Amino acid sequence: MTRYRLAARLADQLRSTSAQTGDRLHSALVPFAAPGTVRDLLRGALRDEHWLDAVHAGSYRHPNGFDKIVLFADREYQLRLHVWRENARETAVENIHNHRWDFSSVIVLGGYRFQEFIPDPAGRRFHAYGYTSERGAAAYSLKPLGQRGLTRSFDARLCAGTSYTLTSDVFHRVSNTPGQFTVSLVLQGPHRPDSSVLVFAEENLPSGRPLPRPGFSRDSLRRLLSDLIDELADPLSA
Repeated sequence: MTRYRLAARLADQLRSTSAQTGDRLHSALVPFAAPGTVRDLLRGALRDEHWLDAVHAGSYRHPNGFDKIVLFADREYQLRLHVWRENARETAVENIHNHRWDFSSVIVLGGYRFQEFIPDPAGRRFHAYGYTSERGAAAYSLKPLGQRGLTRSFDARLCAGTSYTLTSDVFHRVSNTPGQFTVSLVLQGPHRPDSSVLVFAEENLPSGRPLPRPGFSRDSLRRLLSDLIDELADPLSA
C-alpha cells in the first residue's frame, strides 16, 4: 500500500459514518488492523523514501517503554503503531495518564495489562504532573502538582484482536509482559482545545526542564520496521 492510498482509504473510512468521534475512530481503524494489512503498510513505507522520511520524523522511543511509529499524520488525525519489543528496556510500571484527544486502539500482536483510574481523594497516592508538549516536538515538560489520589476502576489482560476506544479524560496505563513482543495500532483523533494532560507516577519524575524524546537513526528504524514485518508474518507464534 502506498501512503497516498493509505491517506485516501483512511479519509474514506472517517467520512463514511456520522457517528460520534469515538465510534468513528474505531470504525476507521479496524480495516487496517489485521496483521497482513499492517505488514503491507510497513513494506510500503520501506519502499517509499519520502514516506520513510515522514515516519522517521514522527517516531521515537516513548518514556513509558514502547516504540511509537507514526505511519500517517495530518492536521487532525494520526495513525501509529505502539511496539513493545522483547529486548527493549522495561519500565517497572507505566505512568498513569490521559491525552488531549480521543483515540481508538487494536492489539495486533501479543497482549498487555490495561488499567483505568478515577480521581479519588481517599485513593492511593501518586505524584501528579502537568504535561505540556507541542505536537511533533522533540521534547516535553512536566510540572509537579503534588500528590493526588486515584482508585483503579478497570483492570484486565487484553489479547491480540482486542479493541477499545478512550476519550481524552480517561486516566489509564498499559503494562506489557516483559519479554513479549506486542504491537498495537492506534488512531488518534483531533486535539480537544479544552483538555489538559496529567501524569501520575509512583515515584518522582524529572521535571522543571525540557525532557527529550529519543528518536531513531534511519538505519535502526529500517531494522525495526523489518523486524515488525517478520513478527507479523506468523502472529500465532507470538
